[in-house]
Amino acid sequence: MGSFGAEDRDSQHQPGDGRNQRRQKATADFNAKFQPAREKLAKQQADLDADKAKLSQGSNTMSAEQREKLLLEIDRKTKLLNRDNEDANAEFEQEQNKVTQELWRKIRPVVDIYAKDHGYSLVLDVSSQ
Repeated sequence: MGSFGAEDRDSQHQPGDGRNQRRQKATADFNAKFQPAREKLAKQQADLDADKAKLSQGSNTMSAEQREKLLLEIDRKTKLLNRDNEDANAEFEQEQNKVTQELWRKIRPVVDIYAKDHGYSLVLDVSSQ
């Protein structure tokens, strides 16, 4: 029986290795794809934090109507942020699964041949644990 994971794969590549450079570029491209969503969420969080600060600083001097309006706005922004965060996480996980499945499709024949040649009857993928 054999197992493999990211730690095994990463430890075999040297810093100047072309595979390492391709992996770094692929990782950078993957992260860049989600950068606009991260920035949007950070801006939403900053706006929400500003409203919360405004509420805590001015709650004694605000009228009940202003306070209620601000509370409703904080609630609306919180729900929107949570929803957008869930959507972004789902999109990220979906893309990550797509990349993982494509990688596995490419390396599975090599893993199967290696296992057969070395007498393994079972190979476990522990990278997701």
